[in-house]
Amino acid sequence: MDEEKVSLERIIEELEELSKPLDLDQLVGDGVLKRRARGWYQVLDGARLPKHAMRQVKQTKSHRDGRNVWLNFRTDREREKARKMLARHQRGKA
Repeated sequence: MDEEKVSLERIIEELEELSKPLDLDQLVGDGVLKRRARGWYQVLDGARLPKHAMRQVKQTKSHRDGRNVWLNFRTDREREKARKMLARHQRGKA
């Protein structure tokens, strides 16, 4: 029973992180990320990347020089799905 509770709590935490808005334009403007082709972003300052942003990474890759890390983030549609799942859970608790 305890394992089930921990697992459910972990899922809820994940949904909360996934449902937080992610302003990629702001992160680019702040010099944290640099926009690249086809939805990829180069990490310029990983220390300033918000925790919830890292939870929303869909894919990662290193550029051919081996030093640059590139990220591809979940879409607004995927974040909306997470928000809906979280809302359904919260309504079920009420």
